[in-house]
Amino acid sequence: MFELWSPALADVARMLDAIELDTYEHMSAREQIAACEALGRLESRVKAHQLAAAAAADRSEAASTIGAASTGAMIANGFGGDPGAAAKLLKQAKKIEDLSATRQALARGEVSLAQAELIADKVKDLPGDPTEAQREGCETQLLDDARSSASKT
Repeated sequence: MFELWSPALADVARMLDAIELDTYEHMSAREQIAACEALGRLESRVKAHQLAAAAAADRSEAASTIGAASTGAMIANGFGGDPGAAAKLLKQAKKIEDLSATRQALARGEVSLAQAELIADKVKDLPGDPTEAQREGCETQLLDDARSSASKT
């Protein structure tokens, strides 16, 4: 269905289809390591888009347009049939939706979803009554820490 509505997503799918799974068997060890790293970053980028799409569908109440009981049910019916996974996806989307820098870092593959969720938890749990500027400063510092720890591995 996305091919009809999003030519860019269709292009991404075609690009992945063009890579045979046994390609990795024919790579050197260095190339296999680089492929693992690149695919991990791509996974983060795809996850950012998946979260953004799920959050937008939830806000627009898209589920009601197709008779689904909820956004989670709509997502579960659309792929995989796993309501638990759909609920988790929506929870993750809501957790990071107010952290634009973190969402953008995830979309660029600079942090993993686990790192993005940790940052969201830390910013949410700041003691006292922090200002928006303090929250943003904390988010920035945590993102810098996550990026620098990733570059050391």
